Amino acid sequence: MPFNVVYMFDHLYSQLTRYFNYKLLLAIPPIAIAFLFIFSFNGLQFGMDFKGGTWMDVITDVKFDSEMANSLTRDLTALGLEDTKVYLGADIESGKTKVSVATASVVNKSLMYGVVSKYLPDLIDTDIATVPMAEPPPGWLEFKLTSRFNEQVKVEYKNGLMEITALDLDEAELESVLKYQLNSDFDVTLRKKNFNLREVGPTLGQTFREQGKTALIMSFVLMAIVVFAAFRVLVPSLAVLQAAIFDTAFAVAGMSIFGIPLESASLGALLMIIGYSVDTDILLTVRLLKEKTVDVDEGIDRAMKTGLMMTAATVGAMVVTIFVTTFLIQIPTLKSISTVLMFGLVADVFTTWWTNTGLLKWYLSRPRAPKKKLFKFSIFKE
Repeated sequence: MPFNVVYMFDHLYSQLTRYFNYKLLLAIPPIAIAFLFIFSFNGLQFGMDFKGGTWMDVITDVKFDSEMANSLTRDLTALGLEDTKVYLGADIESGKTKVSVATASVVNKSLMYGVVSKYLPDLIDTDIATVPMAEPPPGWLEFKLTSRFNEQVKVEYKNGLMEITALDLDEAELESVLKYQLNSDFDVTLRKKNFNLREVGPTLGQTFREQGKTALIMSFVLMAIVVFAAFRVLVPSLAVLQAAIFDTAFAVAGMSIFGIPLESASLGALLMIIGYSVDTDILLTVRLLKEKTVDVDEGIDRAMKTGLMMTAATVGAMVVTIFVTTFLIQIPTLKSISTVLMFGLVADVFTTWWTNTGLLKWYLSRPRAPKKKLFKFSIFKE
């Protein structure tokens, strides 16, 4: 029979428990994750969003290499800037080189501009259009352009050139507007802005950090309420909750070991891990508790096959994303999300299919006793 990846997951749990006691498998993931979390936890770094700092993106035609990036990093560090990093990549829209500078210090725009412009000249933070004109434009043109583009537009005239400055201009649209307003065709040359600088102060960063903690805690609280309301039985509900907690703890430990900072992107990944963990655990729990005619091991095998295929597909997507954002296009945010998700997905394989399945198998194999339901209603039909 030709090899089919789907057959890899057939009767996987039944085959595994032939060689290992399921109660042993039940205990291994929590113990391993607890040791990893305790002994490998070097402190969690906070990203710019949560502790403040400055981020600058530059899109340039300059051939900026790793040696220049190291030199720029040294120059910025010499100014006393903390945790300075320079990332190289490509701008997807224009195909040009993209250089990103991040520092934990809040930097004055002129200071950052002065250092970076030594390596990347001709930096502009607004769109600038130049239009050859024999006579100065009418005074009302600035007002008309501001109204049309819905942003502040500045118009200046010098040495036979009209210069139009705004945050975002479109060359074709600007030519059309000038033709309509001045009843003449004009040759517009547009230079798009090539750098953007963003600052987050320490106070605002602390506010974001507190809001992030609240979001993470509330996600666990709301998840617990929904799980208990769904199953109304203590042991299966706690089994679902423990998997989400251990998956998140494993991801946080991985972030600490590999130096991935906690920022808005990685926090979002942690919230996604909670959702994914609950998804696979509810798949397993519903299969065993609601399909009462199915043998316990058979139900686990069927749920495990479905769950592992889902996880394998997701892990594959994350591996491709990490490869692309590391070697082809430098996108630190997407790489951070993918890496944190990978940690959680790996942990979920063991916490769901070893620990959670063990708890449910023990619960369903024990001597039968009247079920003590926590609520009188359920979101699932009996």
